[in-house]
Amino acid sequence: MAARKSARSGAYPAFMMACLMLVCSTTMLFPQIPTGSGSGLFVPGISFSVADDPADMAVGDYNEDGFEDMVLVTGESMLVQVFLGTSGGGFDLGQVQAFDLPVEIEESDTLDYDADGFLDLILLSDSGQLYLMLGGGDGSFIDADLIDLGFSTITNFEIGDLNSDGHGDLVLTTQSGFGGGGETRILLSDGNGDYFLKADLFPNASALGIGDLDGDGDLDLALAGSTLTVHLNDGSGDFSVIQEEPLDYTVDQLLLVDVLQDRPDGIEILDIICLIDNGGALAFLQGVGSGVFSPPAEGYGDVINNASDVTPAYLGGEGTPAFVYIAAGSSSHLGVLRGHGVDGIPFEGHQSYPIPENPACMKILDYDMDGVLDVLIASSSTNAVEVFLGEPAGPDFRRGDVNSDGFFNLADPITCLQVLFLPGQVFAPCEDSMDANDDGLLDLSDPITVLAFLFGTGVPVAAPFPDCGTDPTPDILDCQLPLNDPCS
Repeated sequence: MAARKSARSGAYPAFMMACLMLVCSTTMLFPQIPTGSGSGLFVPGISFSVADDPADMAVGDYNEDGFEDMVLVTGESMLVQVFLGTSGGGFDLGQVQAFDLPVEIEESDTLDYDADGFLDLILLSDSGQLYLMLGGGDGSFIDADLIDLGFSTITNFEIGDLNSDGHGDLVLTTQSGFGGGGETRILLSDGNGDYFLKADLFPNASALGIGDLDGDGDLDLALAGSTLTVHLNDGSGDFSVIQEEPLDYTVDQLLLVDVLQDRPDGIEILDIICLIDNGGALAFLQGVGSGVFSPPAEGYGDVINNASDVTPAYLGGEGTPAFVYIAAGSSSHLGVLRGHGVDGIPFEGHQSYPIPENPACMKILDYDMDGVLDVLIASSSTNAVEVFLGEPAGPDFRRGDVNSDGFFNLADPITCLQVLFLPGQVFAPCEDSMDANDDGLLDLSDPITVLAFLFGTGVPVAAPFPDCGTDPTPDILDCQLPLNDPCS
């Protein structure tokens, strides 16, 4: 099956997708995980008003000025708003453009549909239809046009170059009904507005992910429905099933991310992470190589609730990514699961920040251009976007060097005890250095940890140790190193 778009008007029954939401290029193979150099903590910043009933946000350089812009799409008010980025960070709130939509929109993504070098928008309506808005390269968009695929209701889509031809392809999940449907389908693009519907019918899925699961450079598929299936790509867009895992819960979102440091040489093995049970827990399938995964293991149901829009991010620029999410309900909040990645534990530590009720969507980006990732949350209860600014990373220090003399010896646990039992007389210049077990508290467990390590009977002191570095775990402890500290 093939069809060709004619010009910049009329219906568009075709796709050429060469740009994912955050990073744009002529060929985009993999989603990019946001990376910053912050502490992993956030503080409320500004908020700004948006159109009624915000539904989703996308980011990209829509006016070709080198600064990141934001598009916000809405439901009931049926609008696209374009917020242009500025050289000093943030958006020019005095120059917000608005474009009418013919329907209510639920999801949006950024792409260069017609390969003219300008970013366009792909939109999924609340009725399950796809629309296209071609960008003019100046921050403007032409009217939305229906992309008539002849499918049943589309419930989800992902983009990737599945046949290694340099052009973006589309994976669609559909809703089953009396007229059939429910399958997952693939549209292969030739980059000129033509697409070819593959005859393959993949299983029904409530969530899907695209990534190189076996490390061969080709994009594979993971589909989650009543069964989680892994489909390996031979490089031409033909797939074979390598694993099937029955599921007894509903998967709301599926992510392919390396959350466990399973190879010391740094070669990435993707894991499968599922948000399940209406945002009430996570399920993990650890990648073991060659596209094979461990059986699913559930966890974090005691931490998260009503979670959505889960997004991996390297908040500190290293290690394994944190998971950032929004949670709705009476206790709506922005949540952060800190990346851990060792001993089979993907996350350890959790922070939450109150937000207005009914959060609709979230984006992670460097809003103020300071090198630290920030979080933008649109709320349908306030019709506003709340900006949470990422806090910068603290100074470099060496954990366990409590007296900041550059050595790790008995003087350090002694200083710990003096600080604890002679308050106001002895001080630790860097409280994080004294927090030997990195639990965010200063107590007797810290000198005990140091003594146990010195005499070879305990676990190693927590990072950063033995070299200087920043605190990998956010806490409320202070660190004011003296000028002569070896890490200064």
